[in-house]
Amino acid sequence: MASGIVTDQLQSTKESALQELPGLRRLQREMLQLTTEARAQLDLVQGLLKILDGCAAPLAAFYFQRNAQGELAVVNRLRPTEEDRQSQRLARQLLAACQAACRAGEMEMRQQAAPARLLLAAPVFLCGPDPEGLGLVFAADQPPAQAALLTQMFASHLVLWHLLAGNRGSLTESRSAAAVVELQSRLLTAPDLRQACYTLAGELQTFLNCQRVAVGMRAPGGGRCRLIAVSQMAQFDSRSPTAQAMESAMDEAVLRQEATRWPPADEQQRHGALAHKKLSTLEEQQSVLSVPLIDDDQQAVGVLLILEKPTVTLDTAERFLLAAARPLAVSLAAVQRFVGGPFTRLRRASGKVVRTGKGKIALAGTLLLLGAMLLPLPHRVHCDCQLEPVTRRFVAAPFEGALEESLVKPGDLVRQGQLLARLDGRELRWKRASVSADHSQATKKRDAAQASRNYADQQIASLEIERLELELQLLDHRTANLEIRSPLDGIVASGDLERAEGAPLTMGQSLFEIAPLETMIVEVAIPDDQIASVIEGQPLDIRLDSYPGQSWRGETGRIHPRSEIRDDENVFIAETELDNSDGRLRPGMKGRARVQAGLQPLGWILFHKPWEYLVKKAAW
Repeated sequence: MASGIVTDQLQSTKESALQELPGLRRLQREMLQLTTEARAQLDLVQGLLKILDGCAAPLAAFYFQRNAQGELAVVNRLRPTEEDRQSQRLARQLLAACQAACRAGEMEMRQQAAPARLLLAAPVFLCGPDPEGLGLVFAADQPPAQAALLTQMFASHLVLWHLLAGNRGSLTESRSAAAVVELQSRLLTAPDLRQACYTLAGELQTFLNCQRVAVGMRAPGGGRCRLIAVSQMAQFDSRSPTAQAMESAMDEAVLRQEATRWPPADEQQRHGALAHKKLSTLEEQQSVLSVPLIDDDQQAVGVLLILEKPTVTLDTAERFLLAAARPLAVSLAAVQRFVGGPFTRLRRASGKVVRTGKGKIALAGTLLLLGAMLLPLPHRVHCDCQLEPVTRRFVAAPFEGALEESLVKPGDLVRQGQLLARLDGRELRWKRASVSADHSQATKKRDAAQASRNYADQQIASLEIERLELELQLLDHRTANLEIRSPLDGIVASGDLERAEGAPLTMGQSLFEIAPLETMIVEVAIPDDQIASVIEGQPLDIRLDSYPGQSWRGETGRIHPRSEIRDDENVFIAETELDNSDGRLRPGMKGRARVQAGLQPLGWILFHKPWEYLVKKAAW
């Protein structure tokens, strides 16, 4: 690649370049109009590149700024070509050309052989003795004089824009200061913090003419930043992906303690703005700017978040927000401190109300109600109950046989020894006759063996006689017990055998259930959520559905250690005895029981169930 300063060549071909470049006056007019209307340098540069595209489109454009050491080191790629996107070679070549141009104070032109391109570098004198650098790359077939003229015009309009911007700076600063003062006054007169944040978001969106403004606040003690207000959105879902992404970007700005942008102006800052990148992707590649609001104590009280279209620069908004961040932070902190949260506002409002006559009456009524809620009253546990017999006797079939007759039904009162049923004895009598015949035959055999002195047959016959005599005794015993009688006084609780007459019975088969009636057991079903209030020995009131006008009193006795399921409810069974000397109570009667579970405050009696329900739900 050949290089060298071509000042003489440019001067000699200046006149021909002016003649060959079509629409020069129109080109100058468009550049001048853009220079006077551009709000930011990036807008100016992008507009100038579009104007150049109409006559000689640059292949690439780079702008080199001065770093802290005064060297041309910071590279802004304004238009990188596709083949140079991943390479730094072209940037280094243009940087060297710009350094040479800045040292000489003149334009530098270099021709590159492979690939064939024309590199031009021009110094841009802004402020101070050290100029910045502009580098443009043109195609090899572009006339050098035209390319040099366009590059010089590009740099000249950059200098002109900075001069105009300096004149506009004082006016902009005055407008910004007035806007900050007005914002502070409106924030301090807001009724609460939420309204103050919405006012700030709406006013900033109007003043900055941006797409959306969000305001987040931190608690006085620190912690995460919470989204409070979004411009043009009276309500928003704090659990939505957009709201959570905004809060993450705000936390990132607080952590960095500086303004954060996406896409970043410096490529080296991309790793520190991942939350901003996520928000930009979620909002369809919008530009994101966040500025932490740091007060006089160097504490971040909140964050301002700006969302703008990708084609709009955020330089102006960033400069204004950086200047206004501290005053706005102090104002919001004052609102947060003096206006306070809902409890503080409630305390102040109640203080104003109490000073009036109606307020005093309301306060007295409230105190009276609170006193009533603390008044101890008997706590009653209402339960279902059911009568059961103290004991149950089951009458079973003594041996196998057929049922001849059933004489009682369930619900009948019986006395001890009363006949309940009778078994059929015909089969027993037939069998006894057969066994009796066998017994007579065995006796004859024994006598014959004894007469013939056959002692072995005599002994066998004697043993057979003993067996048959025992079998006859068994049959006689069964014949004597064909009648089934009640073992005690009581009521037939179960055993309807009227339709089973003539059916065979097996030994031990349950026929009747007899329950005594002198004393009954009341089974009280205590709900499992009330068992903690019930202990043994507490007074108990019982009302049965069969006798609604009468009540019985007792005490809770033994409480079963294991719960049961009754009527699809989990309950604990407590027992108590009732005297039934008059015989009116029957097993199975149901009713309601009321356990006197001691004294409790009225407020606890009324609201302990809802409170326990909320605690149970909150725990899960």
